[in-house]
Amino acid sequence: MSRISTAFSTFLAVCVVAIVFTACGDDSNDAADFETLNIVKSDLTFDPQGGTGSVEVQAEGTVEAELNSDWCSAVVDRNVVTVTVDANTSYEGRTALLTVKAGTASVRVPVQQRGVALGSLSVEADHIGNNGGRLAYYLHTDLPFNISTDEEWIHPRLEGDSLVLDIEKNTARHIRRGLVEYECNGIEGHISIVQYDLNLVVGEYYFGGIMQGASVGFRFHLTENDGQFYMTFFTMEEWSKNPIPVEFDVDRCVLTLHSGTVIYADDKSSYAFYFFDDTGKVVQSQAATMKAELYYNPFAFEDTGSHYATLEDGGTWAGTTLTGFIIYMISSFVQTPVVQLSNPYIVWLGPITD
Repeated sequence: MSRISTAFSTFLAVCVVAIVFTACGDDSNDAADFETLNIVKSDLTFDPQGGTGSVEVQAEGTVEAELNSDWCSAVVDRNVVTVTVDANTSYEGRTALLTVKAGTASVRVPVQQRGVALGSLSVEADHIGNNGGRLAYYLHTDLPFNISTDEEWIHPRLEGDSLVLDIEKNTARHIRRGLVEYECNGIEGHISIVQYDLNLVVGEYYFGGIMQGASVGFRFHLTENDGQFYMTFFTMEEWSKNPIPVEFDVDRCVLTLHSGTVIYADDKSSYAFYFFDDTGKVVQSQAATMKAELYYNPFAFEDTGSHYATLEDGGTWAGTTLTGFIIYMISSFVQTPVVQLSNPYIVWLGPITD
């Protein structure tokens, strides 16, 4: 064989070997590109209390995992990744990303945790009759809910998605008040409970106070008609012809009086009462109010035991502290003070008898 033929044969052999090695290299790269990593099952949705969940994968090669948040952690055991999640005390939900790797393949799985659910207890005050019974309020929470009360006649408990108050019968038949306090996840609140019968609130009252160092007062009727309450000063003839609309909060058993209220008016004259503040300034605006929270006082009014309340600044008139009550007679544009009571109060005397 000639030298040219021998050289050509050698060249062909080298080319064949080069082609074989190049093909093998290409086959190796293709295999790496197509390494598989599949999710078999995933359980990574958590309640606020936290806990553990897992991801099971089907993979070629060693499985690795990493998380992008510090409130959860991951441990790999062969083809199972176990995720541990801390408790979430926030009301906002949160999400982390779990990245699972095997060779050059990877997949991302979300880790989701709900925020704390607390059904809003929008009620702050409620009432119930003397027969007692059950008061229930919607409540849903994922965290421990602590309830307490100092009253032996109120029995609070959680029942399903409700806060339930079992109220005993009031055999004393007078107003009694109690406070139910609660705490959940740093949120504190209370529900004020008053137990009474409405027919033991409407009736005859004494409106008293101090005038020139002496105790002075007037009697009035508190009546109710279709949800509206009225005061009538029946012992004062010139005031008795025009009942005064007043506010009565049934849930709190609180009577509210407004300044600037006309007691009696005709073509020539009128009577009106106002409040005055701690400096003696008379406040005529009806935005100024005084509130009387009725409660039982066994020593009130000649030791007979009755409903009693001091009239206090309603907080609706900025810059003043209301301390007294004044009645003006207004005739021909002339105002003459008739009564000026400091530290006013009211006492329930009993049902209307006439």
